This record gives sequence, C-alpha cells and structure tokens, in this order.
Amino acid sequence: MPVKAAPTQSAAALSKFADPAGLWMLIPVLVVAIMCIKTRDVLASLTTGIIIGLIIGLATGLFGLQDIISLNVKTATITGIFEDGINSMLPISLSTIFLSGSIAVMQQSGIIMILCDRLTKHKFVQTPLGAELVTALGMGLVNIVQCGALLPGILLYGDFADRIGHVAKISPERRAYMLVVISMSLTGILPINSIFIMGILGQIRSLHTAFPSVAVPSANAIFSGTFYCWIITALWLCWVLLGWGRSFEASAKPNRKLTATRKKITVLESND
Repeated sequence: MPVKAAPTQSAAALSKFADPAGLWMLIPVLVVAIMCIKTRDVLASLTTGIIIGLIIGLATGLFGLQDIISLNVKTATITGIFEDGINSMLPISLSTIFLSGSIAVMQQSGIIMILCDRLTKHKFVQTPLGAELVTALGMGLVNIVQCGALLPGILLYGDFADRIGHVAKISPERRAYMLVVISMSLTGILPINSIFIMGILGQIRSLHTAFPSVAVPSANAIFSGTFYCWIITALWLCWVLLGWGRSFEASAKPNRKLTATRKKITVLESND
C-alpha cells in the first residue's frame, strides 16, 4: 500500500502547488544574466532584476503589495519578501564584514608578506607550475576550512594568490579564474562539512516531513552525484598540470616586434 500511495501523493502535491504562472519569474533572471554579461555591473543588474521581478509579480498576481512588505502594528513585526531577503543575507553579510576586518589586520601586520616571501624563495614556486600548484593547494585548504563558502575563502586567500602569482608572472586574469574555479571544485562539497550539502539535506528533509514520498539521499550520494564539481576539478587540474591557457603578465613576455623596432630606431639615431 505505501508504494501505491507515493505516486498518488506526489500527483496531489503537484496539482496543489504547481502553477505555470511562476514561469513569468524567469524573465527577471534572464534580464539579470544578460545585463551582467553586457554591462558587467552586478549591482545595477541585480537592482534592475528586482524591480522587474516586483512589477511582473504584481502584474501577474503571483503576489500582492502586502506580500512585499507588511507591518503588523500589534506585534511590531515586519514581514514580506524584503524582510525575508534581508534576514537570509544578514549572516553572510556580517561574516564577510568580520572576515574583511581580519584580512585587513593580517595585511597591516605584515604576516601575508612574510609567508609569501618564505614561499617564493623556493625556485619551484617561482615557476608557473609551482606557483599555480601552491595557489591550488592553498585555495583548496582554505575552501575546506571555510566549509565550502566561496566568497569568504576567496577574500581570505586572494592576497596570497595574487602575490605568489605575481612572482611567477602569471596574469591577473588567470589568477582570478584559478581562485574561482578551485573554490567551486570538490573542495567545496566535501560531505563532512560542506554548507552546500548540509543545506541541500536540510531542504530535502523539510520536504520529506511534508511529503514522505520524497526520498532523503545521503551526503555521500550528493557528493558523488555533483558532476559539475567533478568536471571543474578535472578542468583546473589540466589547467595547472598541462598549462592549458596559461597567460602571463604583459611585462613577462616582451613584444619582439616592438623590441626590434626600438633597436632600429636606436641604430638610426646613433648613425645620425
């Protein structure tokens, strides 16, 4: 009987909660994505997306004005979309502020310079391969300690990676790509402490409580099934070990044509 009840329950839940009108809210997402690509202004893109989303939601009846923000005079509480959004972002905002303060203390104390100087004294670290391996290992360890939180890990280790990459003359663009890609690899979804896996399990358990037909996977199953992170890991390993797409600072590879032209000008001037 329970086996037969599960499809019935799923169909009932689908008919109750599914609303094709929700597809209208894909428009703000597309607007944000297109604006970010075109303008590369994240704040302006997100602000525009929020405004368009509010207009579409009100126009299509997906929510009303009271759902955006509502003040309960009796309980002196504020509820609504804005309140939910602020509360959901408050922890990460506060942690980022404290993290930025700790990074500033490390910079002013000179500990970053000391560690980077000791690392870059080794000839292997001065090579592009060595610098990228140190960057990858360091970013991976920081990402694990930060439980897979991308932004705090990049902010914490970014200055180290920048200084180490500069010694090996690796271009700033490649340094930035390395940090982002490594933080999105397997180091961010370890089943022992990843905030992403724990968050997914929390959401699925909540659904399982309301709908017992929803199965709750294990942390290891989510880890092994997150193919995107596996592919990203293989990608950055090829980047580092094989040197795919490795680019250097402008001063690291002089323009041969420009150098030859300058030599000719020098010879002509000397002849004059």
